[in-house]
Amino acid sequence: MNLSSTAVRRPVAVTVCVIIALLFGIVSLQRIGIDLLPNMSLPYAVVVTTYAGASAEVVEHDVTIPLEAHLAGVSGVRRQDSYSMENFSVIMLEFEWGTDMLSALDDIRNNLAQAALSLPSEASSPVVARIDPNTLPLMLVAVSAQDLTELELSQQLAKIKPGIEQLPGVASVSLLGTTSEEIQVLYDAKQLSEAGLSPAILQQLIMYQNIIVPSGTVTEGDLRYSTRTGRRISSLDDLKDLIIGMKQGSGILGLGGLVPSLTYLSDLAEISIAATKPEGITRYNGEDTVIIKVMRQSGANTVRVAESVKKALRQIEESNPNLQFAVVSDQSAFITSSISNLMSSLVLGGILAVAVLWFFLRNLGSMVVIGLSIPISIITSFVLVYLSDLSLNLMTLGGLALGVGMLVDTSIVVLENIYRYRSLGFSPLEAAEKGTREITGAIIASTTTTVVVFLPVIFLESLAGQLLKELGLTVSYSLLASLVVGLTVLPTLAARLLRRETKSQKAQAEPSKLQRGYLRLLDAALKRKWLALGVVIAVVLLAVAIFPTIGEEFLPNFDEGFLNLTFTLPAGRTIDMVKEEVAAIEGAILAVPGVAGVSSQAGDQGDTDISSLITGTGNNVVVMSVRLEPANKRSRSSSEIANEVRQVLFDANVIRSVVVESSLFGTSASSILSPRLVIETRGDSMEPLKEVAEQIKAELHKIPGLLEIDDSWAQANEGLFLEVDTARSILGGFTAGQVGLGVHYATSGLKATDVTIDGRTLPVMLRPRQVFESVEDLLAAEVFSPVSIAGFGENPIVLGEVAEAKTELIPPTIQRTDRMYTLNISANLGDNDLSWVTAQAEKLIAGLGLPENVQVRIGGLQEVIDESLSELYFAVGLAVVLVFLVMAAQFESFAQPLIIMVAIPLALIGSIFGLWITDNNIGIISMIGMIVLVGIVVNNAIVLVDFINQRRREGSTVRDAVREACVVRLRPILMTTITTVLGMVPLAMGWGEGAEFQRALAVTVIGGLTSSTILILFVVPIVYSLIQRDKPLQSNQ
Repeated sequence: MNLSSTAVRRPVAVTVCVIIALLFGIVSLQRIGIDLLPNMSLPYAVVVTTYAGASAEVVEHDVTIPLEAHLAGVSGVRRQDSYSMENFSVIMLEFEWGTDMLSALDDIRNNLAQAALSLPSEASSPVVARIDPNTLPLMLVAVSAQDLTELELSQQLAKIKPGIEQLPGVASVSLLGTTSEEIQVLYDAKQLSEAGLSPAILQQLIMYQNIIVPSGTVTEGDLRYSTRTGRRISSLDDLKDLIIGMKQGSGILGLGGLVPSLTYLSDLAEISIAATKPEGITRYNGEDTVIIKVMRQSGANTVRVAESVKKALRQIEESNPNLQFAVVSDQSAFITSSISNLMSSLVLGGILAVAVLWFFLRNLGSMVVIGLSIPISIITSFVLVYLSDLSLNLMTLGGLALGVGMLVDTSIVVLENIYRYRSLGFSPLEAAEKGTREITGAIIASTTTTVVVFLPVIFLESLAGQLLKELGLTVSYSLLASLVVGLTVLPTLAARLLRRETKSQKAQAEPSKLQRGYLRLLDAALKRKWLALGVVIAVVLLAVAIFPTIGEEFLPNFDEGFLNLTFTLPAGRTIDMVKEEVAAIEGAILAVPGVAGVSSQAGDQGDTDISSLITGTGNNVVVMSVRLEPANKRSRSSSEIANEVRQVLFDANVIRSVVVESSLFGTSASSILSPRLVIETRGDSMEPLKEVAEQIKAELHKIPGLLEIDDSWAQANEGLFLEVDTARSILGGFTAGQVGLGVHYATSGLKATDVTIDGRTLPVMLRPRQVFESVEDLLAAEVFSPVSIAGFGENPIVLGEVAEAKTELIPPTIQRTDRMYTLNISANLGDNDLSWVTAQAEKLIAGLGLPENVQVRIGGLQEVIDESLSELYFAVGLAVVLVFLVMAAQFESFAQPLIIMVAIPLALIGSIFGLWITDNNIGIISMIGMIVLVGIVVNNAIVLVDFINQRRREGSTVRDAVREACVVRLRPILMTTITTVLGMVPLAMGWGEGAEFQRALAVTVIGGLTSSTILILFVVPIVYSLIQRDKPLQSNQ
């Protein structure tokens, strides 16, 4: 007795198992996390080193290049990118896919331990971290306040911040644009020099009089004391009264003689607590503001974390009526809307599938039987999703939506065979047993072929594999659940709900008009086998010829309701000038129909996150996030609004370069998944790269439709270089280094120590009292050396007498790739396809006479697409081989699987024409549709060939067996195909937010399944009759 027979005869046990499965499925669903995309593990690590006060060039020379040399010894590194910018060095390491990143991080730390000795003493120890795809902020919240100063608002937010950070799932909270307090020690350089001090010595005097040093232990009798030595400054008066020296030539006559007069810090400097804020702007909707940036923990439920944060903010508003919060961006909003729309598509697809069953069967009992199989299969699959630690995202739910129509395939085939046995006069119980048992082998084979095609995807380790793995697992889980349901639950229900013989069952005994018409066409095709095959082959070749004309993409562009803007203002702007120009641009953008809000950042906002450091900008580089109205409240797409916003930016004459992205991944022009043309130039120095970049930009202007053609050097800032005349400086008693340090201390602040006053820990900053308002003022100033070297630097000199001021362009970031200088040229595609633009660019670049020491290559998204599609083409080929092997094992033959495999090229016809007609591109989403087709288009052929084999074993000739099998299996083949197609129609229509993600997949499957089903009904019988003829079947075939 097999599984189906046992289930039919034990309905109570089956019911109990279903209830248990549903309970576990519902519990699992409540515990599964919700996210936009799968949780990905990427083979990237980053090394960040701080070098305060250093320019990009100094950081490159003193920090980045030494670290690059040591990191070159790390094994498994595929690519090394370094970014040297003011105050920071960032080195990103890309490893081979599949690398054990924990071991890789240990290897990096070991190499950095050796490199630390070669770094400047002022540089921090390098920090190593993994690049997490969840580094995009979960939420950005603008804060406004009534009757509070900037400092009071910042202090209040600092108290609120720990409470938000303690919420479950929150990784960190950053406050951007806040005002803080510091203790300012404003000194007069001349007075300091007359006292025999320098800023560096003053720093040490303050630091070493505010220190407690562990001093070992002291034993007294039986007691042992841990000893500390030193003192702490605890008030502003303590700092003012700090003794820093003795006045020369003065004293007080005491009992022991002349007591020297002491010099206090307050004698040489003004000391006060002052408010300070980063040199940058943070604005929202035309007003200065503070932004709260919330980062979530990796793997946390995005929607739940966002809801808890918003709930906490509402509670804070209730308890602090003077605070108002406005959500600038919220990942969970787009995720919630996308998941909701996908769930709606899933339900609608199920309803359409059941409607098809009613059209064919016209029986309420059959609708109930198959209609119940869909939710039972889906809910049961949630148990496996939870146990596999997957989340509900566009991929997993897309897999379920894709499987809705496929889920009923097994049920239809089983139920149709049960119907057939009822029409032959068997009892409901016997019909359920015999009908299910007869078809069990075929449906196991068809389900196995569908599941096995996902094995290559599951084992892919690339970015495409990371994205598609969960879709493959979800589809497999749902199909395996549907197989179990089809072999147990369905025959059990059928034996009890289909007891009465219906008109539909009676009609099984006589061919319908559809069957008779199909039989006439089949007979005609069997008489002209080679002509029919020739026509089909010609259509397949036509589809193959069209394939290269279809564009390529990585992922579809989302209309997620946000635009990310990056534009560059002319160099040399003060922060006040930038603020004024940004305010005007904000006003123009807010006037664009469909725009709901604009946030702007430029310069330093006090954010030290790794992602912010990598995309760090100068004062003249502005980053804007434009929030759009909800999609159902605006008449234009985000791309259309982006075009108008782009024109607004060009109308502002101050703009030098513009990047406008509407893609979910386009958070910056350097984002690897930003849909832009990126051309990398590499060389041993920057000068030839700048010349080549100008040549390439001139060529790119010949490609119609390209926008925002720019290069990374074009964003360079204007800097001032004080070139020291060594001879004159030596004659003046200074070395070049002493001149440089003297200028540095004369123009910059210097942290001495931290002091805790009334529970507040404040930095003590030494700053020169004199402020230079022009280059002339600086050159006219006297420079005091912070140190004396062998008699040099004892007396001040006028800076203009030993140095000449020159202006120069300094890029905000110096980039190197694999220890070679890199300059990137990028362009917005406009309405063009990336693959077409790339091909045009390669032709133009090939015609340039490039220097031998300059390398030029296409990078960015095109590189990712090429790598991903190459892997997926391999996965499709491997899937075809696996399907063939599974069928060979099932049929115990290598010939018969070849008959079934003809369904695959037949599917290419519909999928390729479908993508071409609907203007969809070839990408990882459409390629997963191709992989799915490999598994499902053979199912109908499997059932058909299996039925032909059964009739031949019963003694029928090949021709009679083919004709009978085709007529008998026509209706179930049409039913399974139409239910699968209609189940995916909501996905193909692309309704609502996030629908773009599944559209290409649905179009691919619908087109391929439609063409293959129609042609299978003719091609498979023809090929079977040609290959098998009247050869006797083996008993095990």
